[in-house]
Amino acid sequence: MRVQTATDVGMALRERRRQLGLTQEHVAALADVGRPWLIAVEAGHQRAELDRVLRLLTVLKLTLDLSPVPPVGDESVDLDALLAKRTPASRRRR
Repeated sequence: MRVQTATDVGMALRERRRQLGLTQEHVAALADVGRPWLIAVEAGHQRAELDRVLRLLTVLKLTLDLSPVPPVGDESVDLDALLAKRTPASRRRR
C-alpha cells in the first residue's frame, strides 16, 4: 500500500489493527502510547512522533519501506532511441 499523507498512514494503521482483531486500548498498551494519541494517529494527525509511530508499526507487524518514486511523464524518455527509430523519409521532412 502506498501512503503519502498522514491520513493515508492513519487509515492503513486502523485497517491493520482491525485485521488483527485488536482494540485501540490493547494496541496502545502494547506500543506504550495513550489511546487518545492512537485515536489521533488513526484520524491522520500530522504531527505524530516518529518513535511512537515506529513502535506502533512493530506492534501491528508492519514495516516501513522507503522506496523511490518512479519517474513520471517525459522524464523517462530515451531521446537517442526515439531518434534512432526515425526513418529516412521522416528525416527529410525537417
